[in-house]
Amino acid sequence: MPQYADIQKHLTVGLIIATLIAIFPVGYGYYSLLRLAMMLGCGFLAYQAYATSRINNRWMWILAALAITFNAIAPIGLPSEAWMIIDLLAAGALWQYRNAIIAAQADNAA
Repeated sequence: MPQYADIQKHLTVGLIIATLIAIFPVGYGYYSLLRLAMMLGCGFLAYQAYATSRINNRWMWILAALAITFNAIAPIGLPSEAWMIIDLLAAGALWQYRNAIIAAQADNAA
């Protein structure tokens, strides 16, 4: 985990910012790019959560669910109001995951 912890923290912050930007009315191209970034980013984070046992395995399932929800291959068609709520929930989940990474790093350092 030490070699990927910083990458995971930076990736989660980037994904959080991207989902929060999606709350505002932006072009369809941004939403398509967000879907791709969230699918790939959450997929990578889910794999890292699976590969390391230091963080509870529930994060693997949460991150995999986010990757599936935001999948770019077969997009889920929902009204924009529903996506606003999903974006906020995704940002909150990613923030909690980032905090879990920081806590795991602190435990390893001690």
